[in-house]
Amino acid sequence: MQPDAPPARYEYNWNPLLGCLQGLLRAAGLPHDAARVGAVSGEAFRLPWPPAATGGPAFAAGADSPRDLSTLAGDLALLGLRARVDVWDLRSGRSLLLGRRLGWRLRRALADGRAAAASGVAGGDFGLLVAYDGARRAYRVDGPLSEEVGGWLRADRLPAPGADWLAVVISEAAMAKGPADTATLVRRAATHQRDADRAERLRDWVTLLRSQVEIDATGHARAAQALAAASGEAARFFRQAAAEGVAEAAPLAEAAAALALALSRFATLFPFPGGGDVVGGGREAGARSLESALRAEAALAAPAAGTPPGPAGG
Repeated sequence: MQPDAPPARYEYNWNPLLGCLQGLLRAAGLPHDAARVGAVSGEAFRLPWPPAATGGPAFAAGADSPRDLSTLAGDLALLGLRARVDVWDLRSGRSLLLGRRLGWRLRRALADGRAAAASGVAGGDFGLLVAYDGARRAYRVDGPLSEEVGGWLRADRLPAPGADWLAVVISEAAMAKGPADTATLVRRAATHQRDADRAERLRDWVTLLRSQVEIDATGHARAAQALAAASGEAARFFRQAAAEGVAEAAPLAEAAAALALALSRFATLFPFPGGGDVVGGGREAGARSLESALRAEAALAAPAAGTPPGPAGG
């Protein structure tokens, strides 16, 4: 963290990981607006919730779902931040050695004034670890539910009992060369857009709405709002890049704006936290609305397919 930079602080976002990444970038004195970070990290193109039911109501609250973070260190490098990204599969059991090594690594980073994003620490989702209290043997957490959960996480609760995975992003330093140019960031975002496979997931969501599977109204509404917000951020990123004269961004901006509008209409059917109608006719209305969004998604996929892949970064 730069000496004159503000301390790490979670930036509210419907996507908790994105809010954490914004906080890490802000603390490093780097541009951290949601549109830029969401598009370049690919989080703006990821469906925010697994629509398939897993033994209970679909969209029911639970632990954060595992996701592919293999490109995240490179994404952050393009945004100007050098960071360490580690992901562990915990389904085969958790090693005491992992907990000890990770704890040592986190405490060293926090003592240096750096912060870390970790999964499962803020109401089951990502949160920022911003300090360590030796007397409490606990981390100070800043995240979407930090007030509700008390703002402290015992060190021996990382990883959380029962978690299938653990992801930790530790900020290291702002890169001397700074963020990449806007054209490079657009290419990276377009690559994420192509790789997201969002159309298939949206079709699954349509199928779910037309099924007899029980849907948790609040969780479904949260997912709908997160999806619409992320699409709006992606559209804003491409629009701003087009305004800066990046030729590849212009067709993406137009298509992304149409998709964002379609998904905002879908989200209005399921207001948070009430949830809207997920029992009767609201489900069919939602399915039809998502089908309209699928047409917009297809239009966005076409120009994205013609954009050269972004660099690997790192």
